[in-house]
Amino acid sequence: MNIMTIQEQLSHIVSTTASNKIIPFLKSLSPDERKAMVPELKRLSKFYSETITDDENTFRSRGTEEHWATLAPAFFVCYDRKAFEKTWLGGNYILREDVIYTLLAFYTPDWFSDYINGLANRDYIPISYSFLMELADKGYVQPGPEIIARTIPYANTVTKKAGRIFSLAPLEERPVTLDEHIWYLFSYENPINSAKWTGNPAHKHLSWMEVFKRYADAGRLSRERLLKESLAASARNFNKLLSGWFVDLFNYLQPTDEEISGMQPELIAALSSPQSKAQSNALSGLRKLIKQPTFDIPAFLQYVPGLLSSSTKAVQTATLGILQKLARADKHQRTAICLAITNTFISTDNATQTKAAELIVAYGDRASSVLSDAIIAVEGSLLAGPKSMLRPWLPEELHIEASLQDLETPADTSLLQQERSIALPESAEELIFLISQAMENKEHYHFEQIISGVLKLHTHITAAHISQMEPAFQRAFKLLSSGMTGNAGLLDDLLAVFLIEYGFVLEDTYPAEAEGFRKLYEKSMPKSREKLIEWSRNKLRVLLAKGWTQSDNLSHSYEVYHQLVLTAIQQLQQQQYLPLLSMPTHVGGWIDPVILVERLLAYQSAEVTPGVMDLQVAIARVVLENTEDALTAIDGLTSEYKNLMRFLLEENAMPAGPFDTQSIWVMAGLRKSPDTIYDAFRAFPYATIHRAYLTGQFGWTTRIETYQAYGSFNQDTREYDRYEDQRSVLRIIFPASPNVKVSERSYGGESIVYNGVHTNLLLPEYMNMGKPALIDHDILRLLSLSPANPDILLTHFINNAMTSSGLDEVPERKATLQLLEALNLIKPVFQEITYLFLATAMLNADATNRFMATEIWVDRVQSDTIDSEKLGEVIGTHEQTEWAPLKRMTDLVTGRMQKISTRHNKALEQLLIACLVKLPVAGIKDLRKLLESFHEVLVMNGANVKENELLTEKLNEWKNSASLKKVTAAILSL
Repeated sequence: MNIMTIQEQLSHIVSTTASNKIIPFLKSLSPDERKAMVPELKRLSKFYSETITDDENTFRSRGTEEHWATLAPAFFVCYDRKAFEKTWLGGNYILREDVIYTLLAFYTPDWFSDYINGLANRDYIPISYSFLMELADKGYVQPGPEIIARTIPYANTVTKKAGRIFSLAPLEERPVTLDEHIWYLFSYENPINSAKWTGNPAHKHLSWMEVFKRYADAGRLSRERLLKESLAASARNFNKLLSGWFVDLFNYLQPTDEEISGMQPELIAALSSPQSKAQSNALSGLRKLIKQPTFDIPAFLQYVPGLLSSSTKAVQTATLGILQKLARADKHQRTAICLAITNTFISTDNATQTKAAELIVAYGDRASSVLSDAIIAVEGSLLAGPKSMLRPWLPEELHIEASLQDLETPADTSLLQQERSIALPESAEELIFLISQAMENKEHYHFEQIISGVLKLHTHITAAHISQMEPAFQRAFKLLSSGMTGNAGLLDDLLAVFLIEYGFVLEDTYPAEAEGFRKLYEKSMPKSREKLIEWSRNKLRVLLAKGWTQSDNLSHSYEVYHQLVLTAIQQLQQQQYLPLLSMPTHVGGWIDPVILVERLLAYQSAEVTPGVMDLQVAIARVVLENTEDALTAIDGLTSEYKNLMRFLLEENAMPAGPFDTQSIWVMAGLRKSPDTIYDAFRAFPYATIHRAYLTGQFGWTTRIETYQAYGSFNQDTREYDRYEDQRSVLRIIFPASPNVKVSERSYGGESIVYNGVHTNLLLPEYMNMGKPALIDHDILRLLSLSPANPDILLTHFINNAMTSSGLDEVPERKATLQLLEALNLIKPVFQEITYLFLATAMLNADATNRFMATEIWVDRVQSDTIDSEKLGEVIGTHEQTEWAPLKRMTDLVTGRMQKISTRHNKALEQLLIACLVKLPVAGIKDLRKLLESFHEVLVMNGANVKENELLTEKLNEWKNSASLKKVTAAILSL
């Protein structure tokens, strides 16, 4: 009879889920045997954590609830603290009264008390206050204040047969709870703000505020301490909700004026809170103490700078109100008060600045050089009205700020700047290093750079280099096996496929040296049909490039890169070692026309026929500058390519055949002059396609639509009630075209199904095909396929993800930001859809996206490459129907668009005029704020609106509104 080892005994107990045997077994082990169990426990933990497929083809962990309940005591007894805490199930299975007391009876690790206290740092704490105190009573734990504070909020619920009910008994069971422990709630982060109890309505449930008040009224808790601790807690660095809860507790207790008069130090200290609610509460209390002779003005003034720089207007207003009363009451403190008031001018709110300026004018000493210096220091932030009021403290001769002078020279707009150039590797070692970088998706042009580098340097790769490339091959196989992770996109998947294909090429040449590559391939491929089924459910298949396919849920733009890969592989197989024609020469995907002609000459010399899509992409990427040198070089070309390049690069040249490859001619026409329909192309099949699908210049509208909104959940029908409502939406208008099916979407708007008209599809056709979805990490690379015209992809993105200003899901936010960053890098000439996208992004729900869109405006104003009037028209069109809260725009104007430079101020004026003209006569919410900003810009520019009849007429209409009367009159009076 074989005797099982202790490891085998443990494995048997766990496999049979004999949880009743695990503790006796552990109790029988010596300390050395417990240590010896650790490797086996780790093996079992890994084994039961593995994912398996059951008979119904669903995935689950191999370990069941019973397996883990059996393993957990063994972890506790055999592991050290570090190893035990790494397991995810200690608290779930160990901290049960029927388990832990049995274990502690024969084994209490010296780290147990520290472990329990450490639970305070976790989101979920698997122990109650009552259980914690029982462990303390038995001497197993010395609870610290943090764990007490985290558990006591739920101490007044107990579990009965009727369910969880409210009870004060756990709070009153031990005197220490109310004498000491309850006060920890005011000093340590805890969930008291969310500690609510539900259950049988017949039970009398008290809120925590009611509990505190009951004990204070009964004298069991000090009311004075309760009030002071509430103030102190509101000022601590708690989260917003918890801080606000203590403010509510303070007010729930309804402190009397007499009580408040004794809490001046605590009220002033509460002004340091990072939360505006706590600041407002403290200011409200201090307002009642202003007339007291003991009011500590110097102490209050220490907090004024932070209060006046608050982003909450109510805090600024309340602070200024107190300062006004203090200045009126105490002449000796007026200079100090006025100095503190100058912190207000950080705010961009006109009303707040005006109020501060009025106080300085009323109470400031005009002879004070200290006050003058303080005002001069913030002069750059002063708005026009407040600056005029503070003129006595400002120098007589005002100078334009340096920042406004520095930015008057337009920036260099050339796409072919030397610092933006991209070089191909010059040696095998450089290529191998590039491949190792590119697999980490470092630069958007690495895809083409690797492929072109391989084509260029393949003959330089020797047998000795194969082993150096194995890490790159390994990463390629891993990417394909595990799927896209981290910063990888689908194009990284395709690049991995190319590298594996290249590995086969190298294997054919150096079979012995490529043995490591072959092993990696065989390891990654399934060896049986059964394994293939299991494997293909979980992992992307390692296929040859020819069989690579994208998801049906994505844009067919990916197919363009697929064709570039197939072209490169074909050239490798045919020993045509020339870089891709479409390899970018400059950041953003751009190609120098001189280099494109040189590449065509090299292809011609080698008698290599360019890939059709490769040439299309090259044409789409060519920069139409520096064309004189390129035109000189084309004389070496022959036949179709010579005529093609002349047509593309010479401004007035017309297309002249032969037109052997029609698609490249149409692509050249689209790149040269998208709006021109050339007679020479009218007989081509592509002429039947509506022009918008080739140029991206679609129509659009922002309008009010009626739709079926969701109401409350109906318990009878088990569905949400629906009701008719209205919403403002942005809609793309897809024109009719013989090859396009336009359909109404169930949730509003239109979708299209695009069909090619010829076997040789045009590059822009791929961008209309498939679904509109793009993977975040691919966006820049896809837009760089046609950097001069990103509008087709932008159109489909807008139609899919920007129809409503309320769309703020994580994928949409991320994709919008990626598109903005791509536009900023590519720097295309803006067309209708580009303006639509940028303006819509400036009103986006996500602040980061709004800021990025504004930065693009700032950069393009500086380089004189944006029409601010056009941008303003789009924003105004959106706001006609209040598509987005106008506050998003006003915040950008005051915080990120004003006072950058004279050039920017004038551009901002154009933008705002165009926007305001589009707004409805009835006005919209937050219009006053926008008009105040517009007035400020006009004053800065020394401009007026007298020559603009449309805007003057609209301002006169708005002047009839009480809330707009003052600001419109100020604008019209300029």
